[in-house]
Amino acid sequence: LKVLEEEQKQLMNKGKFFLIATILFFIAVFNPISLVLILAYPAVFIAIVIIFVIVLYMKGPLVKGENSSMKKDVVAKILALYGNMYFSDNKDIISVQEIKDMGLFPKFKTKEDDDIVIGIHNGCNFAIDECTMSHNQIASKNKSSTVSDFKGFIVKIQMKKNFSGKTVVGLKDEIKPFKGSEEVMLEDVKFCSNLMVYSTDQIEARYILTTAFMEKLNVLGNNFTKRYIEKYTTANNRANGILGALSNFCLSQYMSDPTATKVSAAFYGGYAYLFVPCFDDLFELYQYIGLDIPSEEQCYNVYKDIALILSIIDYLRLNSVTGL
Repeated sequence: LKVLEEEQKQLMNKGKFFLIATILFFIAVFNPISLVLILAYPAVFIAIVIIFVIVLYMKGPLVKGENSSMKKDVVAKILALYGNMYFSDNKDIISVQEIKDMGLFPKFKTKEDDDIVIGIHNGCNFAIDECTMSHNQIASKNKSSTVSDFKGFIVKIQMKKNFSGKTVVGLKDEIKPFKGSEEVMLEDVKFCSNLMVYSTDQIEARYILTTAFMEKLNVLGNNFTKRYIEKYTTANNRANGILGALSNFCLSQYMSDPTATKVSAAFYGGYAYLFVPCFDDLFELYQYIGLDIPSEEQCYNVYKDIALILSIIDYLRLNSVTGL
C-alpha cells in the first residue's frame, strides 16, 4: 500500500490541475472584457469551449483507469495468497440460460457482470461472478422501470461427482418448479421459513442439504449483510440533517427485509451454484474514486471474504456425509 501513496499523490495533483483549469476557464470567459470579445469573435469562444470539453473528457477515463489499475493490482495480490486465483475477462462464464434452467429468479431478463474471478481450490475449478440481474417492469402506458432481481455474486463450483438429479434452493418469491421437479420438505423449520426446495431426486437433495451445510449458507449470507449494516450504521452516525435521516430510512428498510441474508443455491450437472446477495462490490477497495487508497482493514476484509467462500468449497469437496 505504501507504494501506491506516490501514485495516489500524482492522481490527486492531476485532479487539482483539472479543478484549477475549470476555475480559470470560467474566469476567462465570464468577465466584461471576454464577453465583448466573444460577441465580436464567436469563433474564439467556440474554440475555448471545444478545448474545455476535451479536457473534461480526458479527465474521466484518466481517473477511472488509474483507480481501476490500482484496485486490480492490490486485489490480485490478495487473490495470489490463496494460490491459483486471478481476474478473468470472460463475462459469459455463467450464462443467463444456465440460471433460467434452475428456475431461479424467473422474472429476470438481463445480467450485467462486473468482476469475474476464476481459480482452483482443493482440486475444484470455480468461478466468482459479481453481477446484477434485472428485468423491465411496465409502470404505465408509456413508461417502464428497471427492477433488480439479484445483486451480489454467484459462485460456480465444478464438483468431482456428477449429480444424478437437479436440486435448487431459492426464496419463495424467486423460485418456480422446473421440469420433473417436486418440492422437498426439510426438517429444519427455520431454514424453510422463507425458502423452498425443488429437486428431481428427493434422496440426493436431503444428502446435500444437511443441517451443517444450511448453516454454512446462512453464515455466508449473514457475513455480507453484517458488513453492509456496519458500514452504513457508521455512515449514519457521521451524517446529519436530511442526509442522516435518509440514510437511517434506507438502513431500516434493508434491515427489515428478512430475506436479505438468504443465499440461493443449485446443484446439477456436476456443478454447485451459490447466489449470495451483496449490496457492496465484493472486490471494491475504494469508497471514493481518486480520493483515498485502500486501508489495511479493507484489504483484510477482502481476504476474509475469499476465505469464507473457499470454506464452502472445502465443505462440498471433503464432507463425506453428503457423498460429494
